[in-house]
Amino acid sequence: LPSLRVDLRRVSRLSGLFVLVLFGLYLFLPVHDTQPDPNISTNLQLPLDVELCNSHVTTRQPFVSHRHHPHRLALLIPFRERFTELQQFLVHLERFLNNQNVIHTFYVLNQVDNLRFNRAALLNVGAVESNKAETEGILVDYFSTHGRGLSWNVQRICLPRTDYLALHDVDLLPLDPEISYTWPSDDGIRHLIPAQLHPRYYWFKNYFGGAVLITRARFLQINGMSNSFWGWGSEDDEFRLRILRSGLNISTPSNVSSGINAFRSIHNEARHARDRRTYYHPEVRRLLRTLSGGLDSVNYTVDTRQLLTVNGIPVVFFNVRLQCNMNPEICGSL
Repeated sequence: LPSLRVDLRRVSRLSGLFVLVLFGLYLFLPVHDTQPDPNISTNLQLPLDVELCNSHVTTRQPFVSHRHHPHRLALLIPFRERFTELQQFLVHLERFLNNQNVIHTFYVLNQVDNLRFNRAALLNVGAVESNKAETEGILVDYFSTHGRGLSWNVQRICLPRTDYLALHDVDLLPLDPEISYTWPSDDGIRHLIPAQLHPRYYWFKNYFGGAVLITRARFLQINGMSNSFWGWGSEDDEFRLRILRSGLNISTPSNVSSGINAFRSIHNEARHARDRRTYYHPEVRRLLRTLSGGLDSVNYTVDTRQLLTVNGIPVVFFNVRLQCNMNPEICGSL
């Protein structure tokens, strides 16, 4: 009988330890493994300086203090299967922007459907969804403490307001400190990487891709970008025409002496070849004359909205499913 009591005590201690281990593992499980609501974040942390919607402000600010900065930049990053580039981009841009004292939020527009990549449509989605996240909020479910206990706490979190956008490729890194990401004054549009600064497209005089700063007001005024360019190229040419036909001016960086060394391209053509199959399609060429569609006609659904950290950097991910708006031959299928 004494030996039986010892065994029972040992079993009791082991059982208690087992329960504690299980509970500890449970705390670190994703909050919503099977959560169908795309408004719920799957992250337990609140890494951005956020506020509870329709309530008093509670902030967290891991970036540069914004007491004396009236503007905040939203970086919209169209994305699909470029995780290596994304990590490099975020680390580099975080440091570059902080050095310029530019308050910012990263938004990654991850295309998860089986259609051809559509950079412009993703940027339209980014403009719409980031504005929603900053005004209507994102539902975040996380543990909070009440007294001595833990409980679930679902809150609608409003992200910090931004008033201008960076339409930015994930494979371009600014190197020259004279490339300014600050508020674009004058007409509110600044092309950060014109042809003479691009390491690859320096020969293309009217190049207008890569990285463009534009105020939210101007982006809304010109109805964003066309949703009809599937695959690589031409959407930036159409965007440039929209701006010019609206009577607006485009500024470019001044006092940049580094030339084609102002940016570094980290695109790997061998690993990720450009999809140029639709570039010369007659229907695509016609789009450069019609300048149709835009923010008011982008057709999509968002599978999930997530607040995450990548290499310790706060990032908002929108997993986006676009809808084909052209001949299926143009939209394609992976």
